[in-house]
Amino acid sequence: MSKIAPIAPKCFIYDPSSVPRPMLTKEQVFRLWRCAIKDDDKLIDELIEQIYENIIAFDGKRAECVVELVVRRSVTAGYALRSLLADMRAAGAPALLASPPDQNGSRPRESACPVNGKEVQQASAAE
Repeated sequence: MSKIAPIAPKCFIYDPSSVPRPMLTKEQVFRLWRCAIKDDDKLIDELIEQIYENIIAFDGKRAECVVELVVRRSVTAGYALRSLLADMRAAGAPALLASPPDQNGSRPRESACPVNGKEVQQASAAE
């Protein structure tokens, strides 16, 4: 008869640090983060509120136009919002409390609405 080796109690304890884990790619981390946000309505509300405050602080008039396009479900809403966010990113900060200086170093004047009323009506009619 063969002897059975005694099993130490620590062999049954799972230690996650001892198991090698593959590193997640940036895309995988982003997808996990996006799923976690989608599952939390309070977090979604906070993100939307913060984005709204940031775009209003950056360029109030343009932000109002973008919000109007989004509310009307215009086909150009996504492009307008992405353009505004890209301009904010190019200015150096996601949340600016004052208008950024232009290339000459001076503060820009209030920007015009990227889509005037006539174009908004045409875009809405095209939907």
